[in-house]
Amino acid sequence: MMSVETTAYQDMSPQPGRLRALRPVVSPGLGLAFCRRNAMGKQNYNRWTIVREAVPRLDASGWKLRRVLCRCKCGTLRVVDRSPVVTGHSKSCGCLQREKASRHGRSLATHGYTGSRTYESWSRMKQRCNNPNDPSYAGYGGDGVTICLEWTDSFETFLRDMGDRPGGCSLDRYPDLAGDYKPGNCRWATPQQQARNRRTNRMLTFQGRSMCTQEWAVATGIKSTTIRQRLNRGWSVEEALTLPAGSKRSR
Repeated sequence: MMSVETTAYQDMSPQPGRLRALRPVVSPGLGLAFCRRNAMGKQNYNRWTIVREAVPRLDASGWKLRRVLCRCKCGTLRVVDRSPVVTGHSKSCGCLQREKASRHGRSLATHGYTGSRTYESWSRMKQRCNNPNDPSYAGYGGDGVTICLEWTDSFETFLRDMGDRPGGCSLDRYPDLAGDYKPGNCRWATPQQQARNRRTNRMLTFQGRSMCTQEWAVATGIKSTTIRQRLNRGWSVEEALTLPAGSKRSR
């Protein structure tokens, strides 16, 4: 049973201008992140103060993430994901790290991409491959998908190899969908490209080219439903992809 020392936080009656008692928030693997409510009723986590709710967003896996407008102790206002704030993963806007680095005589080099689309894709890639608690882990890390060491250790290397993530695109393993995340096997894909590159899609090889049914439909002008129906009736790949619509299979 985890015990919490409360003797330092016995001011339970709020007074104007004073902080209320600390409320411990238990975060698995992180211990306790203390939440204060100030005189205005706002929630304080480390250097963050939650001002109000913000518009939620969808992550790369389609999960809806709760967002909040926060004010840092240094005065910075920023819309951030709520979960890292309340669990203690995010303690400030970055000023805390800079102060710690300054005290130790170090400069804190930043790539300036934290919070960007590209950084989010890199972070989500690592979560679904390396974190067993991630909802998508079973289909990635749990299925043997790994990330090359260079990308795991360095966002800058990932950015150098992949470039900025274009709007409306997401990270896709291609051409080897069963392969790992590494240079030469990843691309920024549109939703249409992602839909065609699913494991459930049927891959057909004809004349040295391997593509899914939908891609062959675009290339041949034959509807994908027609191609699938032909194959299900026992047609060869060549017959399914070359005979015009309405044709009968030669016996």
